[in-house]
Amino acid sequence: MAVTYSNNNHWYLFLLSPFITGILAVKNYRSPWAKNIIWAFLVFYGFTFGTAKETSTGSKIADIARYSKELKDLYKQDLSFEQIVKLYRDNEDIDIVRLTLAIAISRVTDNQQILTAIYGLIFGFFYSRNIWFVLDRIKGKIKPVALFLLVAYILVDPIWNINGFRFHTAVQLFIYGLLPFLFDGKKNGIIISSLSFLFHFSFLLPIGVLLIYFLVGNRTVIYFVFFVATILTSSINIGGVNEIIDENAPDALAERTATYRSEDRVENFREGTGFADNSDTVWYAVYYLKALYWSLMAFLIFLFFKRKKLEQNSKRLFDSFSFTLLLWGVANIMNTLPSGSRFLAVAALSALPLIIFYIQQEPNEKYLSKKVKMASPALLLFIIISIRMGLYSLSVNTFLANPIIVLITDYNFALNDLIK
Repeated sequence: MAVTYSNNNHWYLFLLSPFITGILAVKNYRSPWAKNIIWAFLVFYGFTFGTAKETSTGSKIADIARYSKELKDLYKQDLSFEQIVKLYRDNEDIDIVRLTLAIAISRVTDNQQILTAIYGLIFGFFYSRNIWFVLDRIKGKIKPVALFLLVAYILVDPIWNINGFRFHTAVQLFIYGLLPFLFDGKKNGIIISSLSFLFHFSFLLPIGVLLIYFLVGNRTVIYFVFFVATILTSSINIGGVNEIIDENAPDALAERTATYRSEDRVENFREGTGFADNSDTVWYAVYYLKALYWSLMAFLIFLFFKRKKLEQNSKRLFDSFSFTLLLWGVANIMNTLPSGSRFLAVAALSALPLIIFYIQQEPNEKYLSKKVKMASPALLLFIIISIRMGLYSLSVNTFLANPIIVLITDYNFALNDLIK
């Protein structure tokens, strides 16, 4: 039975234990206060962000360490207007949100906890809303198979990815606009998704895919052929791509992407494991994502043979299916380039709500559910390793402290270091 609260009792409990209140919010996910409690917990997580001695891929330097150093350097400077303009002009990231945050926060503090709390605030808003977008549209009791997929959906781009704040916040913002567009027909979702490039310049690519779909519409068979073809391809002509970018792209974009599309780097990447910059990557960091992506691609192929029924029963689901085929095909192509595999996460976040809704809404649905059960070992591997990855930034304070205690304690070391 769901727990009920009057007035703002859940906020009083949050002050005592954010973690316990977060658990209650999950249990009472249909309550109007639940998603805001989760959002608040994500901010608290950001404030208690644990910096591990090494990252989940074995690297000794996490992105957050670089962001923190930049904040401390900026804090020591009395920035004039001309100096701020120069910072933007010399910004190698092209996108402006992260630098803007760094400059604004540095005028007040150089505290990394404040920085990561604000990252949690921004990322957490879109993340919590994307989760509840799915939850709010599930009617009745969640089927076990749908619940299994929902957990996977939550873990595709989890809160600990604020370590890579730029790209992963762009992911959540893009999905935040995409889902209402696909499932509610809200065209302003395209505008919202288009703002994602302000967080990471590479999102010009999925934005372009979304605009193509908006203009061309459902061409499901063509998209499916394209999707299957990209599964079978192992490379694209990077020389031709470089020529197009160098001749037509703005100079700033061409310079910023030059490292990623270097022909030598691309060839080294294709000959390696997919982690060209780190040959010592642990096995599960390679295969747990492949387990998810190959499972979802198989589900999309199976769903293609039910497309007529899908179109008859739900135009919105059919629209989502058609777009996802196109997006995933582009993501497959990008997967042959360094750092391009990250776009598979965007495709997965497009595919999973579609599959969840299809399984949940069809009263006698057994066809796809059986396929999901068959893939459950692969999906379980993804879920377990994803949670394991969280230990690199989850700290003791995240679980045991509260907003008052964290101000007087310093237990923000990663649980991964504690259990080693």
